[in-house]
Amino acid sequence: LLLCETKLEEAGEVELVATARDKDGNQSEAAASVWVTRQGELWFGGEDHDRIDVLPEKKSYQPGETARLQVRMPFRQATALVSVEREGVIDMRVVQLNGQDPTVQLKIEEGWGPNVYVSVLALRGRLREVPWYSFFTWGFKAPREWWTAFWYEGKEYV
Repeated sequence: LLLCETKLEEAGEVELVATARDKDGNQSEAAASVWVTRQGELWFGGEDHDRIDVLPEKKSYQPGETARLQVRMPFRQATALVSVEREGVIDMRVVQLNGQDPTVQLKIEEGWGPNVYVSVLALRGRLREVPWYSFFTWGFKAPREWWTAFWYEGKEYV
């Protein structure tokens, strides 16, 4: 058993690596990833893909138990569609998630065995209004250009 302490300045994902060497010089490493939060908030940074992690509190559950799943979403608040799946959708529900406690609780039903999977789709609305003309500054064609291209170049062009 190895115990160690440290003070971390920044919140985020931390990779913990332990290295051991035996008397013959053979080296072995073990690693674990933990998420360090700021006081009072538990939300996770976004990356350049649309994946979020859903982590169970323990590895397996029995019927009648309540599963607690941590949703590592990049939002302070979100509406989440939670689905329980096995050869199709067995159960689904809509829940509200927030940065203080981004967890979903599911009571494990008798008919869900032997294995089910849980998917979470987290959504949030815009943070501020977007003016209508901003679509043209983001690379969309102006209406006249679009119509000309559609009319003369064909539907494949647009």
